[in-house]
Amino acid sequence: MLDILVQLPRETRPGTCLFPPLAVRFTSETSLENNYGQYFAFVTPIGSNDETPVELLSGKVSDSAHPWPESVAGGSNSQGDRYRVLFYYNDLVIHENGRYKLRISLYEMNSPLEAATLVDYIDSPEIIVDEQTTTNSRPSKSSLSRHNIKLTTRR
Repeated sequence: MLDILVQLPRETRPGTCLFPPLAVRFTSETSLENNYGQYFAFVTPIGSNDETPVELLSGKVSDSAHPWPESVAGGSNSQGDRYRVLFYYNDLVIHENGRYKLRISLYEMNSPLEAATLVDYIDSPEIIVDEQTTTNSRPSKSSLSRHNIKLTTRR
């Protein structure tokens, strides 16, 4: 099951990196620890008419699975009978005015010789992209700490 951990801003300007960055969690009932490399997720924009104007979005639009943060710190990667991995998109940019959703599609690659299989997908809430937007959103510390996520920026 996919779920969005850190929501994107409701409004932004064209050509501006989306902040806070998109973070998505995949939860599975089977262990993922030795299979991180088999999972990857793509982000595609969905327009108001369900079109997918791919050239509209730039930045890191795909990511491979990362261990859930508490498993990196030596803790367990399971919660009951569930296992979790993280996908993170820190520099997404929408280039044109409009109303869009971002679709995150999760794929599993079973072997190098087979095609990838769509496992799940999720759509973000609508994002309004407008040159006149004055919104300057930042994630709240409580929303990040609730999921044990520490965001860092590269300079």
